[in-house]
Amino acid sequence: MEDQYQFTSSEEERAARRAARIQARRLRQRARRRRLLLRSLLPAAALLAAFLWLAGQRAPAAEPEEQPMTARAAEEDPPPPAAEPEERFSPQETASTVRLGEEVSSGYAVLIDLDSGTVLAEKDSHTAVSPASMTKILTILVAAEQIGDLNDTAPVTQEITDFCFSNDCSVAGFLPGEAVRRERLVRFGYAQLCAEEDSLLFRAGESVPVHEFHYWDSTQNGEDLTAVKPLTGRSWRCGFVGKRLYAAFPHLYFAGCPQLAERFVRAAELYRKERICHE
Repeated sequence: MEDQYQFTSSEEERAARRAARIQARRLRQRARRRRLLLRSLLPAAALLAAFLWLAGQRAPAAEPEEQPMTARAAEEDPPPPAAEPEERFSPQETASTVRLGEEVSSGYAVLIDLDSGTVLAEKDSHTAVSPASMTKILTILVAAEQIGDLNDTAPVTQEITDFCFSNDCSVAGFLPGEAVRRERLVRFGYAQLCAEEDSLLFRAGESVPVHEFHYWDSTQNGEDLTAVKPLTGRSWRCGFVGKRLYAAFPHLYFAGCPQLAERFVRAAELYRKERICHE
């Protein structure tokens, strides 16, 4: 199995798309700030309009000329009063507002007291940012609204994953195969997972304690590892592994091989540095 996805586009094309997305994000943030400014001006504009209308009502009116009955009757109807602007919730920072620093890992944060309308603590709270995880939640909600039966299955095709990789989308990796729910537990119990070559977590020749506890199975469970029952000796091939991948049904027991956790952390740090260099 390929450890690294082979892009169909060049690095220059992907870099140009990333630059275009960054520019589009900046334009959206600029437009969002304009909308927020307009919203803050609307209450003031409504108050000014109400003031001008009241001033016009109080001014002495000139003696009207003789007009037809229909026109005079229309003028006698007072204009409808201007709608009072809705009170806009605008929390205010005070001298006691705490400026958060490195003790909060997030780049942006705000804590508001709804009763007093004051900001208790904040960290770059005026910066316009993308909603991040909220986007994922809304995506799930929209998908759920469009699905008639939540038990239905939706196949993910190679064309879908190719499009996501080629356009540098935020993706979750998919493996070939079809998920199937069984009537009873599948390959239930403890086992030893044996590796034949180096990968993200394992080194060739290592044996790691694992267990399986699941009702779901797959038509393609992988062939990169071997699981062996300690008492009966029954074995089966399973799992997909690579330099950045471990995907298999067996649950790893990290206490039985602490090096697994250390290797995972090192690989994650290396991946983060590579992403920073490519951005």
